[in-house]
Amino acid sequence: MATTGNRGRDIYTSVKDKYLGKYGRNTGIVITQSYLRLQSAPLSTGSSVEFGVLVNETAQGATSVDPSEKRLNLVDNFLITELRLSLAKKAVGQTNVGQSTLKQFPNPLIFAGVNEAQNLMEVYNGFLSCIINGETILDSWDLLRHYRVGTAQQAVVLDSTALAAGAYQADNYDSASYGYFPVTPQIELRGNAKNKFRINLPDSVSLAGAVGESNYLVLEFRGLLIQNGSTIAQK
Repeated sequence: MATTGNRGRDIYTSVKDKYLGKYGRNTGIVITQSYLRLQSAPLSTGSSVEFGVLVNETAQGATSVDPSEKRLNLVDNFLITELRLSLAKKAVGQTNVGQSTLKQFPNPLIFAGVNEAQNLMEVYNGFLSCIINGETILDSWDLLRHYRVGTAQQAVVLDSTALAAGAYQADNYDSASYGYFPVTPQIELRGNAKNKFRINLPDSVSLAGAVGESNYLVLEFRGLLIQNGSTIAQK
């Protein structure tokens, strides 16, 4: 569900009027389309998962920002217009998450550990919340809206006589907006604020991968980057 047509124009016009109308055109503010990508620490056992948003933060349980992430700079603001949640697996032999394909459902042929796929369904039956500087901006965004099971599912065998030779090599990916959902009203993240995103699960379960593998949750935001937005707004 891409932010196109009247909705996209209306959002851009509103942001432009807010910043350029209030602070002027010679303040260094630049408004562009952009995205953010946030990643959890390797999943383990628990009932919630938290993400880092700013470039100087680490996700709960992580020791650094993963190279595949795109965080928000401290001087900028970001208006979220679309959101997607995905699963990622760093498999045996992979050195980083950037080598893996994001998944829109816990395929039991890929997340093949004992109860692994079953437990990961807890994510899609949970909800996402957002708190900015102590104020609840998003109370409970149900994550089942991001669950996608396409006709082509990686490792599913097409021809029982051919086995692996007749198996899908990847999940189908219908469009650039696959798995994304529009956010209304939009959420504005601020580089000078504490932006907290948490996924709450129905139960405390193990979301870990099999031996030698690691599972992750990935949040992707599409929207408008307001460069120097937080710096100008606090002057």
